This record gives sequence, C-alpha cells and structure tokens, in this order.
Amino acid sequence: METKEYLTQVENILNQMNERQLKEWIYAQARIGKLQNRKAFISSLAGKEIKSSLNYDEIMEWCRKIDDEEIYFEAEEYEYYPEGGWESDYEVIYKDPFKIGNMIDNIFDLGFSMMMCKKYEHAFRLFECILNHHFRVYHDEFGYDDALTIVDLDKEDLIKIDMRIFKLTYLYLLIQSNHGQDLFTKIYHCFLQPDFDDIKINDVICYGPEKIDNENEFIQNWYNFLLNKTEKRAAELLIDACIYLKDEDYLLETAQKSKDLSGYLYQEYCNRKYSNKEYLQSIEAAKKAIKQIDKKEKIRSIICDTAYQAAAILHDDKDMKYFSLEAFISEPTGYRLMQLYQSSDTSILETALSEIKTNNNLSKDDQLLYMFMLKEIDPALEKCKEDHHYLGWRNNLKGIILPLLLLLLKKHSSHKTKAEQTLMNEIKGRLNCGKDQMFEEAFPKMKEHIQIDHEKRKELMMWIFEEIERRCESILTGNYRNSYYKPAVLIIVLSHILYEQGDTASDDYLIHQYKEQYSRRRAFISELNSYKI
Repeated sequence: METKEYLTQVENILNQMNERQLKEWIYAQARIGKLQNRKAFISSLAGKEIKSSLNYDEIMEWCRKIDDEEIYFEAEEYEYYPEGGWESDYEVIYKDPFKIGNMIDNIFDLGFSMMMCKKYEHAFRLFECILNHHFRVYHDEFGYDDALTIVDLDKEDLIKIDMRIFKLTYLYLLIQSNHGQDLFTKIYHCFLQPDFDDIKINDVICYGPEKIDNENEFIQNWYNFLLNKTEKRAAELLIDACIYLKDEDYLLETAQKSKDLSGYLYQEYCNRKYSNKEYLQSIEAAKKAIKQIDKKEKIRSIICDTAYQAAAILHDDKDMKYFSLEAFISEPTGYRLMQLYQSSDTSILETALSEIKTNNNLSKDDQLLYMFMLKEIDPALEKCKEDHHYLGWRNNLKGIILPLLLLLLKKHSSHKTKAEQTLMNEIKGRLNCGKDQMFEEAFPKMKEHIQIDHEKRKELMMWIFEEIERRCESILTGNYRNSYYKPAVLIIVLSHILYEQGDTASDDYLIHQYKEQYSRRRAFISELNSYKI
C-alpha cells in the first residue's frame, strides 16, 4: 500500500471514531507497544520532554573524548580455519571497554523522545552528532588503524539501535528543523549515501509524531528538485514522488518531459503495467520510450524486454519482432540475437547486421561474432585463422566460432549425440542463452539463413580438420587430462559430418583414426567412447 493511501485511510478511520473508541484504541496500542518505547509513548501523550540522566554538557564532553581519542573501541584479530577449508582466514573481534555503544543507545533514546515531544531542533543536533562521528579503533597489534561509523557499529552488533528507525528519524528531523533553500540538497545528499538506499521520501512523510507542514507542496518542490538530476538514485526517488503526488500515469507524464531520467521512469511504468496485466498500456509506453531514448542506452533494451513479454502474452507477432530488434540494437547479446531468429524475418536480420557493423560500443570479438551469426562469416574466420593458439579457447573468438561452424555444417537431426549436445551447451553458455530451449528452437533457422556453398564447405572443412588436430595434440602432449573431453567432442562431431558428406565409409571412421594414433592414451580413448553415444 502506497504511503499516501495509507495515511488517507488512517485519517478517515480516525475521523469516524468517537471519543470513547479513540481512547480504547490508544489504550490498546499502549498495552501492545514495545517495551523500549514505553517512556517515549508516555512522553508523547503527556506532551512534555522525557526525563533523562543525560544532560547537554555531559554529551558534549563525551563527544570531545571521542574526538581526542581518549575513549575508543578495541580490536583483536584471530586466525581460524573455515569448516571444510584448508586455508586459514582472520576474524576481527571488537570490544567496547568505554561503553561507547551504551552511550550512543542512550543518546538515540533521548533524541527519539525529544522528537516525540516535537523538540525537533534539539533532537536533530543529537542525531547529527551520532551520525557525523567516526569512532576510533585501537588494534592490539597495529595501534590506531581504523574508524567505525554508526552503520559499522550496527553491523558489528556494538549498538542496539534499529538503523532503519535511526535513518527515518534523522531525515524527519532534518525536514522539521531546517527550512533554508538548501534543505532539498541536504536531503538528497543523505539519499545518495549507500546506507540510505532502503529509504524513500514516502517513508519519511508518514513518519514522526505529526504531519510535515504543507506536505503536498513539499513533495511537489522535491519532485521539481529531482527533475534536474541525472543519477539513478534520483530516478528512484522521483518515482516515489510521482506516486505520492498522483498515480502511475504521472510516471508516464514525467518520463515524457524528463531528459536524463526518462528511461528509469518508463521502465517503472512498463513494469507496473505488466505486473497488473495491463499489457497494452505497457506496450504503448515502451513504444514511446523507444522513440525518446537514445538507442545506445542499455535501459532502452530492458524496457523492450518487458514489452516483448507483454506482446508474447497477447500473441502479437508484429510487436514481438519490433521489440526484439530494438532490444538487440540497444544492447546486442547472443540471447537477443537468437531471439531475432525466432521471428524468421530476413529484413529484421539484415537490419540487425547493419546496426552491428556500425556499433562502436562492442568489443571487436563480439562484433565479429554477431556478424558471423548474422551471415557475414568471413571477417570472423579471417581473425580465427590468424590465431595460432590451440589452448585456452574458453574466452577467445575461435573457441566459439569453430564449434558454431561444426553445428552449422552438420545436418539437422532430432537425435543429438552427447558430443553434439555438449557443443551446443558450451555455445549457449558463451552466448548467455540460459537453460531454456530457445537456442535449440532458433538454431535451425540460423542454419537455414547462413547458407554455405560447396566450395566454401571444402575450405572450411580443411581448416577445421587442421585446427582440431593441433588442439588435440596440444592438450594431449600437455597432459591436460581434465580437458581430454574437449578435442574428443570436436573429433566426434567432425567424424559424423565427414560421413554425412560421403567422405568416409562410416560415422566413426575419424574417431578410429584418433584412437589408433593415441592408442596409449586410455583416458582420451575413454572420452571418445563416452561422447559418441
């Protein structure tokens, strides 16, 4: 439930309650409230500041001691061996001999009570004191070597404060006690800190003992302030402000007039509409986003992905083709390229090839790979032929081009050998195609699109034969036993291709040749037997 809706419902219910019902409800809340909040609850009812053993001079003296390093935390480092591990690791244990953590907890309680009594400026000074201090650590071996923030203290269980409550209280007090022109700059600075990434302005607005004055005007001014920002965090906060001020449609209105943050706003709007099963609205918004956002922006492709899913649910083939192409243009990936092949639309593939050839953001290898997969195979082959390395293929261009060629040259069959499936799985992994069947469904269409004539096949088969022979020799002579399966898989698929072309009398002719050549390599022969099934 959004904050504004929540507060409106609470206000409506309270307005309908008579005095007796209101008293009964307050009494019930007092009975079920948390133990540590009882004094603050009584104080807020009484309307006066809670009594505390702390006084201002005492707190200032404590701060001086922190600054002068008269009081500090201590740390000891212990070596230990993780369960099941062979290498040792180190753990730091913090100690609090001066009870700094207790003092922080007490200052927090005092500041919280002041807030509940609406003494905002006094409370803010206390919270700012805690937040801005860095607490020194004395290491038993290295001396003073570290400083902890209040967030660090929380992570190390050195304080008892609920940090979400601390952050909400701090921001609420910041708003209530500061009215200068730089208020929004101060608020935004807080929100940019990683420790505040779980807080939104809506959370702050519904917090505290009373409403913020003119809260709608406040949020509108906050909205206007954020429109000129460029950070992703600003977009998240702007989304929050849009929902508070109006509704989801205001996201779309804001996206159309925002320049730097429009992508995030469109993305949020499309996701919300998709989640609500309003697929047409998601699609229409995505089309507006595509026209407005620069095609080089990655977020454009993310919006297209959502719209593609919406179009798929509606069985709209035209929109599916449109969004798959636009997603590929903005962020070319192997997965998106295979998605294009599912459309069986040659014009889309030609457009994709044209875009790839002029894309300067891709690495050269990725550009050559995608050109290869879109039918322009020679540039990638030329580079592979210049590569005379036969080990370490996992991440280089030849390590995916050669397996792709083997699968393209092999005739399609519903039954795949273990070797052929292994090659396909390795290619899917390199292309980040996941575990679904999309690659297997789209690959026959790629094979149909990339027609290789007879003369070209002969040239490619000679090159592949030599490459596999040298790779096998390099791995076996290097005794890389865990990699024996790699040449075995290539040999088996090549052997089957030779048989399909009528170059050999049986589909395991080449396999037998390698077995004879490496007859003493039992582990290698075992891999050949295993993968030809």
